[in-house]
Amino acid sequence: MKKFSMMKCLFLFLLIPFIANCQTVHLEDDRIAYKGEIKSDKSSFEKLNEAIHAALDHKGNKAVSFVQDTANGEIIALGRMKLKSTQSVINNLHYTITVAQNKSGYKYTIDSVYMVSEERGVGKKKIPSEELVKGMETTGPVASQTEKILNEIDMKFQKVIDLLANYLKE
Repeated sequence: MKKFSMMKCLFLFLLIPFIANCQTVHLEDDRIAYKGEIKSDKSSFEKLNEAIHAALDHKGNKAVSFVQDTANGEIIALGRMKLKSTQSVINNLHYTITVAQNKSGYKYTIDSVYMVSEERGVGKKKIPSEELVKGMETTGPVASQTEKILNEIDMKFQKVIDLLANYLKE
C-alpha cells in the first residue's frame, strides 16, 4: 500500500511541470500590465518624485521622460530597460509607469509595454506586449524563448515595484 501511494506522489510530482503555468508576468486584456497600491502613512508629492526617479534610474533601468501633474499628485514616466541580449540581437523594453497619491498611500500602473529588438544587419523591430504573450501559445523553441523573456520582464518589473515601495515607505 505504501509503495503504491509513493508511486502516485512521484508520478504527480513529475507531472507538475506539464500542468503548471510557469509564466508569471501580469496580464490585462492579453497584454502586460501591472497595477497595485503601496501603503504609506506619510504620502507627499516630493517623496513620490524622489522615489520614482530613484527607482527608474536604477541599474539596467532608465527613465526616458517624466510628466508631473502636481494638482492630481501624479507622475507619469516613460521608462526603458535593457533585457538580456545576444551578440547579434539587442532587446530593450519600453513602458509607461504612472504613480499617483491616494488616501492610503500611492497607486501605481505599469502599462504600454513593448520590446524593441535590434538585430545587427537587419534593423529594429517593435514587438507589442500582446505579440510577446501570443508567443507563449506556440510550441518549441519560440515558446521557450518567449517564456524566458516574459520571466525576465516580470522579474525586472517586480524589482522596479519593490524599489519604488522601499523608497515610498521610508
